[in-house]
Amino acid sequence: MEKSNFIAFYQPFDLNVTKDILPIHNDIIGKSKRISWLYDIHDVLSETENTYIDAVHINEHARVVIAESISKFIINSYSGIR
Repeated sequence: MEKSNFIAFYQPFDLNVTKDILPIHNDIIGKSKRISWLYDIHDVLSETENTYIDAVHINEHARVVIAESISKFIINSYSGIR
């Protein structure tokens, strides 16, 4: 797999509030598996309670959880681990 100088993250949002975009959400998840520079972290908050302020905004603890997840992906991308 060719290394990219660009990486993107499909980030979490509250699916309970945004149920109308579920088909698009599922499409993005499927496509992210075929795009080497797109990392799907939409479920990183699935076991963290009371994270959302609204559909897309999160509290400070959730920000830390997401930052740690993104950091791991960035570090691993330079070592060739996916």
